[in-house]
Amino acid sequence: MTTDLEQFHEDLARHRRGLSERIVTLDGVDYAPGFGPYVHFQNRVDNMVSNMINPVVVCDVDLTVVDTLVPYLQWFKDHSGQNFPIHRGVGEYDWNPIFAEYGVDAHAFWKQTDLYDGLQPVPHCVEFLTNLVSKGATLIFASHCYQEHEKSKYEFLRRFFDHVPFEFASLKAKWLLRYDVLIDDNPAVIGLAAARNSGVHLMRTTTPNIGYDERAAGITRFSCWSDL
Repeated sequence: MTTDLEQFHEDLARHRRGLSERIVTLDGVDYAPGFGPYVHFQNRVDNMVSNMINPVVVCDVDLTVVDTLVPYLQWFKDHSGQNFPIHRGVGEYDWNPIFAEYGVDAHAFWKQTDLYDGLQPVPHCVEFLTNLVSKGATLIFASHCYQEHEKSKYEFLRRFFDHVPFEFASLKAKWLLRYDVLIDDNPAVIGLAAARNSGVHLMRTTTPNIGYDERAAGITRFSCWSDL
């Protein structure tokens, strides 16, 4: 009898086999998926993907599909007895050093094995991605995972996206995947990706980070999925 954990690893292996053909080699020159620039964008993603044949959509998870910021800040308060000094976080994506100043292990938050068990997708995300899949898109969730929470994150995606086919890639370097549309909240990740890939890049702005425009010029920004 296959246990839940064994089934999880079997599923991951299947996803990785399916993704292997989409990985771009580091020394390769063809990072683009073969589509040109899109000139029909009028604040609607439908217009962008309408010119593509079976587009590949790579979507981040944390702060893009699910709000992990609120529980992250609550973790800080629970372990420091203080509210997070949000003004110090402005302009910074990595808050681990600030956590450390208050004696809080930020990594311990991400190592919770049940981290995603009680979380919900952000509004309109499921509907939006489901719509893209219904129009022929291949959906890949690509997310940096701690080994401890990887299963919880994958099960979260299965709960809310089990009605559509999707692949799951546990990785941070999303620019190594061949894609037509990349959706992420991290300006560094999406900036690197945009420099290597001529596809469509959508950045969800969820935290008060400064420098998005400088590091991600020409990238479409959005806050609410319904805006797309």
